[in-house]
Amino acid sequence: MITEVAKVTEVTEVTEVTKEVEQHRDVERHWQELCFSMTTYTAGGVATKLDLKLADIIDAIVKG
Repeated sequence: MITEVAKVTEVTEVTEVTKEVEQHRDVERHWQELCFSMTTYTAGGVATKLDLKLADIIDAIVKG
């Protein structure tokens, strides 16, 4: 079970990482779940290597 504090901490960590790489992300918060999505508009909305790298970083943050 994801606690509210854990969710806030994870979103904060992901926000800091995305600022560092100048990438934009969206976060959806659902009951017991966080959903992150990234889009590189300058690449025509397709996933780039940076998007995939960021997804790996987000996975590591969420898994602790």
